[in-house]
Amino acid sequence: MQPFPQEANTPPVVGEYAYYHAEKNSNSFSNIRNPHWICELTLPDGSKVKGHAVHYSLPEAKGSAPFISQHEGIISEITTIVENIGLNLKL
Repeated sequence: MQPFPQEANTPPVVGEYAYYHAEKNSNSFSNIRNPHWICELTLPDGSKVKGHAVHYSLPEAKGSAPFISQHEGIISEITTIVENIGLNLKL
């Protein structure tokens, strides 16, 4: 996995752009990078969406890259921190 940018804010900061790093070729919950935060985002049209996983934030929009997603909108609220996901999940 690529490292987070040097200027990345962890925990994420309200009012900044939200980013999520996915494990390359991941098909399992055990590979989700911890910790991460569940955030509410304000979209450009003013509407709000809840439940986005965020690893870090940046004050500027840098866009997405392979296995790195920049969520649309900016962080308006940080609702939950997820520090540990059980590695024995069975689906």
